[in-house]
Amino acid sequence: MNFESKETLSPPIEDLVAYLGRAASDAEEAHPAQHQEPYFLSRISDRAGALYEKVRGAVDNKEEHFLRRHAIRRVVKRVGWLSGDPKIIAQTLIAELYRGGHLPRRRVSALVVEEVERSIAGFIALSRAVERTVTVPEFLRLRIYLLDIVSGAVEDRLYSTYNEEAVVTTLARILSESIHGDVPQCSEDAKAKLFYLSAWRSMFGADRSLSVYKLWTLEYPHWEHVDRESATQLAEVFARFVTRTETLLDDPFIDRLVHRTHNHAVAMTVIYGLVKRYRFGLETVMKDPAQFDRYVRETIALMYRRDIDRARRRSWRALLYIFLTKALVIFLAESLYLSALRAGGIEPLSLGINLLFHPLLLFFITRGIFPPAKENTERLVRLIGALVYGKEFPTIVVRTKSWGILGDIALAFYVVILSGLFVGIIALLEKLNFHSIDIASFLLFLVLVVYFGFRIRYTARRMELMGGHEGFFRSLAELAALPLVSSGRWLVTKFERLNIVAIFLDFFIELPFKLVLDFFDVFSRMLREKKEEIYS
Repeated sequence: MNFESKETLSPPIEDLVAYLGRAASDAEEAHPAQHQEPYFLSRISDRAGALYEKVRGAVDNKEEHFLRRHAIRRVVKRVGWLSGDPKIIAQTLIAELYRGGHLPRRRVSALVVEEVERSIAGFIALSRAVERTVTVPEFLRLRIYLLDIVSGAVEDRLYSTYNEEAVVTTLARILSESIHGDVPQCSEDAKAKLFYLSAWRSMFGADRSLSVYKLWTLEYPHWEHVDRESATQLAEVFARFVTRTETLLDDPFIDRLVHRTHNHAVAMTVIYGLVKRYRFGLETVMKDPAQFDRYVRETIALMYRRDIDRARRRSWRALLYIFLTKALVIFLAESLYLSALRAGGIEPLSLGINLLFHPLLLFFITRGIFPPAKENTERLVRLIGALVYGKEFPTIVVRTKSWGILGDIALAFYVVILSGLFVGIIALLEKLNFHSIDIASFLLFLVLVVYFGFRIRYTARRMELMGGHEGFFRSLAELAALPLVSSGRWLVTKFERLNIVAIFLDFFIELPFKLVLDFFDVFSRMLREKKEEIYS
């Protein structure tokens, strides 16, 4: 299907291309500093740092596009305990991002470094002001949000995000004009923020950390440029900001809206891909519907392949994460059990099953990933045409869940199925001589593996629109796995910060490892200077 021959763009899309045009005239290309080719020892530290970040990315088990911001957060948190100098923190941060493969050295300019230092200085000033106004336990709770804010701010300084902001704002506007049904009865400002947060989650899977930062910049866009007195004033309202933010992020309307707006978000994701490919020439492309149709189809095909590749990379990271975490848990559990509860030896069969079953299960779940069918492409092209050229957008109906007595019966039936599933697994494991700790570990990782596996498969088919034809066997497999997937999602959501391998790396591995890499860098620079002295 081709787009109709009409050149009039919808108002939100007109505003999007106008914004991109203004950004083109205002944007300044950074002038990167020239660096010599790293000395041999420096190259070793770079490769070691990049390898560590790959392992750490697997352990953290976050979405691929969040790994960079999480790395920024870790560095600021670790170095911030040792130094209060924004310049030192910024230098260490940029060096580690470069070493970990998150930041090509040529992209860093003196101007960017100054902006990073300013963001970190604002974070330190605000943190100290907040610490003076609240108790120690309350400050430790609020510091989590402060780290969310500074990691988002530093990422914005190092990597341009105006394209993402532009398409998210456009989607939020489209949603506000398309929505029908049970909309929350709240202020217009709160309602606009709900649409804004839903757009970020729909398009980029924004987690709570990114959402906190985005809300903070909406309310206090100039927070990095405040003096001591202004920082104190901000600190006095920070706790109230956190309360408002938690209320917004926990609003059930966001979950309902994200589910119902999946198709619109996929269409805007394709437009975002066009923005990145054609940038400031997007308006010219859109004015020619025939040309735009061809470019849209090319972009969709590229995004299908990209999602497949991303899912495969994520599957290998998840395999590494499950294997490392499981090995550590089994080691600790077996040690505790053998020393405290029994004098017998280890059961080789139960140990082998517990160690290898879950990585193998994840491997089989994530095999056989294919892009969406051609029918999906045609539906997507039509929806993009409606958003770009339509005077009225496709309607989105959001209803509050109300199942009544049938819903209660269905929930009870679901609980019975879930309980029966776990009882059956426990009975089978007991026959294989699994002890209680082995069984608990097996069940914990079973629900996590099934959840991760289906999330990876979803990543590969993220561009698939809702409402299309689904195969019988695929629907049956998803229905059978739903209880385990739901349990895994609940665990990941509730205990996200209790990643024992990540905690172990934070406290025992990362700091000494980074100090060793810093030593290699200093030693490499010293050798280079000595070499230059000899041959000068």
